Amino acid sequence: MKILKQQCEAAIIGKLEVMTRNLYLPDLAIYTREGNSYHNFAQVKKIEELLKKQGDGFRVAAKKDFEYLSSLGSCWCKQGKKSNVYAGRLFGNKNKEGATVFLPAVGYYCYNIFEKNYSLVDYGSCAAYWSSTYYDDRYSYYLSFDSDMLPDTSMVGANDYGRSIRCVRNFLTKSEYQPVKKIHKNSIKL
Repeated sequence: MKILKQQCEAAIIGKLEVMTRNLYLPDLAIYTREGNSYHNFAQVKKIEELLKKQGDGFRVAAKKDFEYLSSLGSCWCKQGKKSNVYAGRLFGNKNKEGATVFLPAVGYYCYNIFEKNYSLVDYGSCAAYWSSTYYDDRYSYYLSFDSDMLPDTSMVGANDYGRSIRCVRNFLTKSEYQPVKKIHKNSIKL
């Protein structure tokens, strides 16, 4: 299973390249709604393996990536076209380069003790994005926010809940790239 090319569009926010859309992999999702897929933490690890095989450097955002993104500032806003407007947070508004990335408030999928089943909650009013960082065997860190709450990267949630995924990769400046070694005319390329 390859991650679709259009899902790999990214914005450069400081030292991170952040996918401009939530990851949408319905075959691995426990729930989908309007182009968003919700994954439990076991699926996060499978997705990381897929991304590694793809070889383009993208990975599921770690707790430290969300901390960095949050440090660049955010504001609650609405984005989209008339028929499809999403509320969420625009990250990077304190970024000197001016680049930003929007994370929609698409809720999360959790166990409802009253109805005794899993259901989508807080769609359009809050968000929960998995980080790839474990807390322990049963819980992992995630990014959470809503219109009144600034992004919180210290949240720990049950690994069976369904949360959205945003992928990132490190952005290297020209000075950080390793120079390509010149090949002598008489060398043989393998």
